[in-house]
Order: sequence, then structure tokens, then C-alpha cells
Amino acid sequence: MAEQKDLKAGLILVADDDASFQKAFCEMLNLRGYEPVMASSRDEVRDFVRRRQFDLLILDLMWDYADYNGIDILCEVLQLDANLPVVMLTSKPSIRTAVEAIQLGAFDYLEKGSDREKTMVLVKNAAETGRLRRENAAFLKALCSKWEIVGASLATRSMLEHIRKIGPSDSVVLITGESGTGKFLVANQIHYHSARRQKEFVQVDLTSINASLAESELFGHCKGALTGAQDRPGLVARAEDGTLFLDEISSASPALQANLLHLLQQREYRRVGEDHWRPCNVRIIAATNQPLPELVGDGRFRRDLYYRLKVVEIVIPPLRERKEDIGFLAQHFMKVKSLNSGSHERNMTPEAQMLLLDYDWPGNVRQLENMIESIVVCSPEGDVTAETVRTVLGNLSSGTEIPFQSLQEMTRQFKRECVVKALTLTEWNVVRAARLLGIDRSHLHRLINEFQLVAGQD
Repeated sequence: MAEQKDLKAGLILVADDDASFQKAFCEMLNLRGYEPVMASSRDEVRDFVRRRQFDLLILDLMWDYADYNGIDILCEVLQLDANLPVVMLTSKPSIRTAVEAIQLGAFDYLEKGSDREKTMVLVKNAAETGRLRRENAAFLKALCSKWEIVGASLATRSMLEHIRKIGPSDSVVLITGESGTGKFLVANQIHYHSARRQKEFVQVDLTSINASLAESELFGHCKGALTGAQDRPGLVARAEDGTLFLDEISSASPALQANLLHLLQQREYRRVGEDHWRPCNVRIIAATNQPLPELVGDGRFRRDLYYRLKVVEIVIPPLRERKEDIGFLAQHFMKVKSLNSGSHERNMTPEAQMLLLDYDWPGNVRQLENMIESIVVCSPEGDVTAETVRTVLGNLSSGTEIPFQSLQEMTRQFKRECVVKALTLTEWNVVRAARLLGIDRSHLHRLINEFQLVAGQD
């Protein structure tokens, strides 16, 4: 029996209130190597789908209950698990309703009393589809988590919400921000929130491509276009049906800017050496750490291309303007770097955390990540102390010029930083943080609301 169980072809939930039919159907599945599970009511179906991962649901269309039928159960199941294939069991008079079920998301329908071989072919195809859907969902989830955006500041939460809204569209996106703020990360998240996520995400760093070869790299070339060249598709072709990420778009030459404008306007391109246009279906995301409006004003960047790129713009604030994120980011990097190096995750002393919050991070998130990696790899085991942080960072002065602010604004900013530090050091224990700040708990709650601070991340 143990050997037979190891060979089970899939886990199938059979939902029907006809006990005799249900038993016979499950015996047939068992003989073919499947592991059937029986459900005799809507509540049982919902409970099983919540608790276990099935490869397939066989669902009767007609139930002897006045308040629900198979269509109602189907809609509830697909809300719980959109990847679960559902095959509807029907009698001949209910085939029209079965077609309606397919329009609502059912995989297929099966007449009761159908030929056994036909039934098993449908079951096999549906169960394999279920497994493939789960594997794809798990793969995409792993990819998405790999490029996870970590933080709890209002700016980060707003940015994540913006990504969730624009991801499903095909709109061109321009991402701006200082070096090291995470533009590549944001572009990845947009891609994995889109319908193109199963296709390629192709990154092009325009600063690393020789200007004379940029068009060939992007659009490809035909045989003889260059000395000794053979036919070669470019990165645009590789990104077909997916996303093309043009990093540091401000570095594009005037000729390349003209070709990119045509690509955006006409959705077509030409390989170098060709005289005909090729249609393309790619989503364009561009990024820059340069002020494009200034480059447009100086004549170094095309105004029409700028407005074509700026359909949707995401501005990533520097880390010094969202210090609530520092503790979450440090903890995240500590966990990831420790795991990658095979060492135990370590804690930071309150004094070390205070230094991180006091520093201006001119290199932004990338600098923080590199610092944590250096600590994990090079520093002694045990808690990470302030001395360790000083050693790794060197001179804590960022060297950045701070613009003049009014006394009221500086006071508000200082007050906010004190609240963030206290909450970070006490792991968001409001009672302890209020005691540390020397204020009562209700006053701290008012400050948390005023500064729109939250514990944890969305």
C-alpha cells in the first residue's frame, strides 16, 4: 500500500451530495493512481480548499439545497484559489449552465455517465494544468520576493501602492531618484505586478554600452551591416511580450534618442542595416538619476522623448528622507547576507541602530546594503556594536550640504527623528518609547498619527 501511495498522480477533491456517485467516482480515481478526497457540502468544500492544495476540484453543478448550487461554490472556490482547475459535473439538461460556469472560470465540464476513458483524459489534463499553475505561481512569487521592496515610511508605502496600481497596465514608466535608491528594484516590481511577468525582464544599462554600438545592441543588426556581422536580434526582440528596462536613459545619444522615440510612438523598430520596420510588443520602463527637465532645457535630451517617457513617473526619495525605513532595511539585509554567507543572523545594539539613524547615507540603500554585508563577512561574531558600525562606515559625516530650513521646520523634523529613533530602539513598544522620550503614551500616539508612522510594512 505504501508503494501505491508514493505513486499517487494527484490530489483531487470530489464535491457532490450524491453519496453513491461520489463513492464510485472516487474509486475510479483511486484505481488510476489519484488520491481523492470527498466533500458533501459547500462548507466542506471551502474548508478543504483553505487547508490543502489540490490539483483539481470535481464539482457537481446541481445540489439538493435551496440556498446554493455549483455555480455559487465555483465562485467562492476561485476567490480562495484562482489557480485550482474546476471541472463541473453535469446532467444533460444542465449543459447550458455548465457553459456559463466555464465563462466564470471553470476548466471544463463533464457529463455524469460519460465514457470512463474520456473522463480520465479530462481529469489528467486538468490535474496537470493545476500542478503547472501552482509551480508557475510559486516561481513568480519567489522572483517577486527576490526583488522585494522593504520599508515602513509613508513614502515607501505610497510607492508600493503606486506600483500595484500601474503594474497591470502597459503604460510607459519613468523612475527617477539618486543613485542607489532602488530604481532597478522598482522596475522589477512593476514587471512582476503586470500581465507580462511570465515573459522576460530585460535590463539595458545605457552607460555601459558604447555609443556607436548602442543601436546594434538594442535593435540588432542584419548580415553584413557591420564588418563580419551575421544576423543578430537585439535586446528589444529579446524583450518581446515582456519588459525593457532602459537604465540611465539620460546617457542615450541623440541618434539613439530618435530611435527610441520612434519605438515608443509607432511600436516598431529597424535592425541596423535593414530597410523595413519590425513590429514589437514591449513595455518600456526608463530610469535616471539625472534631472531630465534640466537636460531638456540645455538641449541634451529630446523634449518629445521626455514627455513620451513621463506617462507615469515614480520618484524615489533618498534614504535620508525616509529614515523610518533604515531599521527595516538593516534587519532585512542582515538576514539575507547572513543566510548567503552561512552564518547566524545577528542583532544590533541600540547604540549601533542610533548611528544608522543619525547617518545621512549619501549612497542610499545600496550603501546600507554594502555596509551590512561588510559587517556580516568581516566583523567579529556577536551583537553588532556602534564601534563596528563606525569602523565600517569610517567618517560618519556625509559631506552633503543641508539646505537652510525655518526654525519651525527644523524643530518638527528633529521631533520626528526622535520619535522614529525611540520607536525603532524599543521595537515599536509604545509604552517603552514614550518613557524613553519622557512623554505620556497619548502624546506619543498623537505624534505617530501626525507624522503618519506605522509599525511594520505593507
